[in-house]
Amino acid sequence: MAEQNRRHPRRRSKTEASVQIGSDVFHGTLMDTSAEGVFFRPNWGLVAGLFVAMDEPTVGPKVNEQVQLSISHRGQDTTSEAVVRWVGCSNEHWSHGFGLEFKGSPRPPLP
Repeated sequence: MAEQNRRHPRRRSKTEASVQIGSDVFHGTLMDTSAEGVFFRPNWGLVAGLFVAMDEPTVGPKVNEQVQLSISHRGQDTTSEAVVRWVGCSNEHWSHGFGLEFKGSPRPPLP
């Protein structure tokens, strides 16, 4: 299990989102949100140490890697820059994914 330090309260969520890392796009779900970031679970999770994109396995995100987070909520799409803070299994959600911290201001509106 990944080490998870939470400085802000988290709110459970089940919001569609995608994360772009270079040319790879991971579609999945925001499992929880806070003032600083989110826990993102890719649709196909972590398989044999590789995150799976839509067609081809690809190496997953690395800690401190910059990503683009796109959130689709109530018919509105919001895109924000974020940074990967940890990768692994969430103790809270019992699923693989990664923690993202928002970069810049303002942060995107969250469900």
